[in-house]
Amino acid sequence: MVARPALALGPCPNVMTPKIITAPTYTVTQDDNCWWIVLNNPGNVTVTLPAPGLIFSPGFQITILPVQPGTQVTFNQLADDAGHVHQINTAPTLTTAQGEGGVLKIQQDLNWWVLPTGAVGRPLIQTNAALQALSTANFAVITRAGFYSLGDVPSLFYVASAHACTLNAGAGDNGSQVKSADGKCWLAVYPSNIMDVREWGAHCDNATDDSVAFQAALNAGLTVLNSNASVLVPSLRCMVKGNLAIPINTALQCSTPFPNAITGTAALNTEPAIVLDPSKTISAAGPGASISGCFIVASGITFPVLTIPTWTGIAVKDAGFSDFSLTYSTIVGFDTAFYNTGARPYVHHVFADGTGVTHAVIELDVGNTDSGVADYIKIQPIGTANSCAAGRRPGTGLRVGSSPGPAGIWLDQIVSQNFDIYDYDFQTGAIFGAIWTDGNNFACADYVGNIGVHVAAGNYVWGGSLASFSGDPGIVVDATSTLKADFIASEFSGTDCIQLSGALVAQTALLLDCAGGAAKILATTGVFSVHNLQMGGNNGGSLPFIKGGTTGLLVGAKPWGQVFFDELTTDRPGNLFDSNFTGTVGSAHMTALMQITPTVACTGIGSTGTCSLPSPPETGITSGTILLTPGGSGIAASGTVTVGISLAAAFQVVCWAQTTGGDWAAGSGVTPSTSATSPQLTMTWQNGGIPLVSATPYSLSYDCKYR
Repeated sequence: MVARPALALGPCPNVMTPKIITAPTYTVTQDDNCWWIVLNNPGNVTVTLPAPGLIFSPGFQITILPVQPGTQVTFNQLADDAGHVHQINTAPTLTTAQGEGGVLKIQQDLNWWVLPTGAVGRPLIQTNAALQALSTANFAVITRAGFYSLGDVPSLFYVASAHACTLNAGAGDNGSQVKSADGKCWLAVYPSNIMDVREWGAHCDNATDDSVAFQAALNAGLTVLNSNASVLVPSLRCMVKGNLAIPINTALQCSTPFPNAITGTAALNTEPAIVLDPSKTISAAGPGASISGCFIVASGITFPVLTIPTWTGIAVKDAGFSDFSLTYSTIVGFDTAFYNTGARPYVHHVFADGTGVTHAVIELDVGNTDSGVADYIKIQPIGTANSCAAGRRPGTGLRVGSSPGPAGIWLDQIVSQNFDIYDYDFQTGAIFGAIWTDGNNFACADYVGNIGVHVAAGNYVWGGSLASFSGDPGIVVDATSTLKADFIASEFSGTDCIQLSGALVAQTALLLDCAGGAAKILATTGVFSVHNLQMGGNNGGSLPFIKGGTTGLLVGAKPWGQVFFDELTTDRPGNLFDSNFTGTVGSAHMTALMQITPTVACTGIGSTGTCSLPSPPETGITSGTILLTPGGSGIAASGTVTVGISLAAAFQVVCWAQTTGGDWAAGSGVTPSTSATSPQLTMTWQNGGIPLVSATPYSLSYDCKYR
């Protein structure tokens, strides 16, 4: 049976889509019906009819338009499977005149016909207004070499349509469609998938509102190029005073790389940028929208920023659509730089500065099951000197999620610092590679309750390396949550390096220079389990390093308030645990390493007691803690306590002592008589010039050795 053509096709739609052909040959396919085939090759072009086996219905047509001067088009025929030979105007081939195109049609008798369009030419039109004043009857193709004036936008060529524009009730959008003087439409032909916002009349003069032109360009990416388009922002400052919506699979692409040296100097006042009204937002209007390489700054911001501002608005959000991408961009001057609620966001190489009061500077609210990636991100105040006045923000840096749930996003190579509430706030689970927080609180001595890393109740956060510096405290894990990492560091904290109601599990934990205890169990559910625990630094001049909660600190196999570790290293002599310490340690070596000794009670501050201390080794130091129970004195910043000590030999003994919170100072020992076996030893302690409180117990840490 011989295949028969299908029923005749209907007329082509009002606006036919252009297809740009840069090669010297082209073969027509069934999918070309109603397309305009724009030939952009500078030489002659051969157009071949479809390959054998393809059946074309009567009414099938395409429009052939050569746009390079002097181009000749040759049409060739082929036989189909039925043995029919498609003639072209009853001839096997046809060559048009130079610069002439044609409408290629198949007629009812299955013959191809080429209807010449006449000499095409490509006259130069300098402005969009001149294009609007031109009738489509004059030319088939023209070149618009400017919008407001010659050369203010890259050249773009247009083809004449026999129908009215389809956008805006025939008015077009003054970019992809321009209404002609005869009520028809000039259709822009884009040689690639890149569009420039200036092609729709964007001024980018840092004064005129360009939001209408921006939105028209973004819409054209979907309607003209059928999505997967890039809308280019030139290397200028473009003022946007309205909301922008990025369609599905459309990219807002800035042509100048975002500032990679974030110094906050006055040079940023003239840096190419999208200057966005802080009450407006750039949002996704479909999945796959993206922003890349842009400097987005709130209007009214002046650099350098030398005071803590009150910033408002959300700069960028995905509006709940999936696969939003924000890459290689800098966002400054908004309460929230990026607010994400859709699945699978991709945030890569971003610098953001904000206050984060409403949400956070960056909030990745990906829900309970949706994954995503955020990496190589810096969230911090911008300034030339990172001064104490301008080097902090009163909000939150990075927040993950708004409700408890399992891990939903991958974080890596992120810095969030100098925020007064949280630097990181995990309201849902997450997985991280390497993240860290740092503040200037330590240098500026302005601890205001900032928490470096916070894990809210009911979550599981785990990963590689986490470092928190200058938090107040450094790391907080709420009840029923777990923070697990290969390496955790917390240093220079205003109160404690770690506060736990939930669980913290680490291979290695480094805790240094915490003003309070180094690890503090705040509730009976807290668990701190680490293989290698390293603690050191001056710890605010206070001991012990680890403090118990209301029920005491338990080390070992206990059902609550547990602290587990296999190895402990410290550069700090003295008892590492407070008087709530109970339980046992695994070996004498661990006992010596931890410097744990039973607490000895001595009555009275600065009075004689009946304490008995162990003898120092002949080559070494004995260390421990004496509990000074309430006494009648206690107003002095220094004093003495007399204790009994068992000596292995008749040598002079010298001790150093301090109270909790005090400073180390050399004390004076006594030289016992050769016949005495348990002489009385008077130890002098100091409290750093701070008077002790009467009737308050103090821990007196000591080191003793033979002279």
